[in-house]
This record gives sequence, structure tokens and C-alpha cells, in this order.
Amino acid sequence: MKFCVPKELDLLPPNPNEVLTRLKTNKFGDVTCMKYRSTMPCIVLDGVWAMLEQIQVKPPRSPSPSSSSSGPKRKRISNTDLEKQIEALLESNENLTQASAEHKKQVADLTHVDDRNKHSIATLSAMIGRLTGCVDKLDVKYTGLKAKHNITFCTLVNLMDEMEEKEKKKEKK
Repeated sequence: MKFCVPKELDLLPPNPNEVLTRLKTNKFGDVTCMKYRSTMPCIVLDGVWAMLEQIQVKPPRSPSPSSSSSGPKRKRISNTDLEKQIEALLESNENLTQASAEHKKQVADLTHVDDRNKHSIATLSAMIGRLTGCVDKLDVKYTGLKAKHNITFCTLVNLMDEMEEKEKKKEKK
């Protein structure tokens, strides 16, 4: 039997140790696929074909402690369990939404209180400024009165000194 292989397919001819086992063609009779089987003696292990040189036998491993301590396998979730979990999640979502709304309200209230406090602070600052001005005026008046008192006292002392001098002069005469 002669096969016609198209040039587009990169199929290699069989190797010396292989035998053609299967051939697929299309409706026009062109070959589309070839399968080969090895003629060398092979060993089959658990359904795996391998040549003698490719086989390596290793001693069995001891089970690792992490794999044995993983615990029992997870139970499959039924639809009712899934619906219960969804309801619980929806309820917690609703609670979080309500808590968020309450938090926003508290923030708005605190903002309003903060605005009122700012207004009160501004009013108090203005009042303190006016009081400071009044105290300064009173201080100036007090200082002026004190100075006037000092001048008056000095004048009286001078007058008294002059009177004493006049009396001394009179006595001397």
C-alpha cells in the first residue's frame, strides 16, 4: 500500500524501531494523521509503556505528617445550607448598611455641632477683643489718674515746703 502525504503536514517517516499502526485520511484520500508503535521490547507498569532504560524504581515514601493531619474532607454544601448562608450574609449586609447610615448621621450631627462651636468661638473671640480694648482704655485712664494724683501730691508737697520756708524766714526776721 502506498501513502500520499501532503507537504503541509510535518509527519516523519517511521524510525527503524517503529511500525505504522494507524492512518487517518480525509474524504479526498489525503493522509491527515499517522500513528506508530515501537518494535522494541517494553515493560508495562500500571498502563504506562516505557523502555527498560527509562524505568527507575524508587523506594516508597513515608507519608508526610502534614498530609495526615489535614483532617477530614470537607462536606459538600447542600442547597438549603447555601441558602441559609446567603440569608445570613444578606442580614449582615443589611446590618452593616444600617450601621453605616447611623454613622453618617452621627458625622453630620458632629459637623453641625462643630460649625456651631466654630461660630461660638468666633463670637467669644470678638467679645474678648472688645473687653481687651476696654481694659486697655481703663488702664490708660488709671495711669492718667495715677499720674495726675502724683502731680497733685508733688504740688502739695512743694507748696508745703514753700510754706515752711516762708515761716522760717518770718521767724528769722
